[in-house]
Amino acid sequence: MKSVVLAYSFFFAFSAVFAQTAEESLELGLQYAKHGNYKKALKAYNKAIDANPAMAEAYYHRGEIHYELRDYKAMIADNKEAIRIKPDYQNAYFHLGIAYYRLGEYAQAIAELTTLISLKPQDSEAYYWRGMVYQKAKQDKKACEDWQKAQDLGNGLATPMLHKYCEEENAVETGN
Repeated sequence: MKSVVLAYSFFFAFSAVFAQTAEESLELGLQYAKHGNYKKALKAYNKAIDANPAMAEAYYHRGEIHYELRDYKAMIADNKEAIRIKPDYQNAYFHLGIAYYRLGEYAQAIAELTTLISLKPQDSEAYYWRGMVYQKAKQDKKACEDWQKAQDLGNGLATPMLHKYCEEENAVETGN
């Protein structure tokens, strides 16, 4: 009995050390990323994931580094893993939308941003970017609707898009 208690004590102590190591590695990765040292940041995030494979934040932040390095497929894989671990991870849906947009996979980008909007209906940035995707996908009416919603929610980046792409459309529709 004493050996079983000792084994459990060792297991929990060992697990706590790994969890702490994962948190420390994540924090170290954040500091490296903040200073633009992406290679060291990736190593730190990898160490965090090795120490705690269920740490959604480590996958998400590693995905940010992949974005900076323009490795959108790796970014997608990391954000999908973050969402597998934490299904309501709003920032991961946003990053998936942006990565698919950068790859020209507009239907998938729209789907990810739509999921984000369902989780966070007041996210002006999600509406702005979904508008950008709709515009690239040649769905101008939907783009204008999203940019209008983004502007209504306070996103100043939407205003020039409305002026550039939507005012002419409105003028044509109203006969002006």
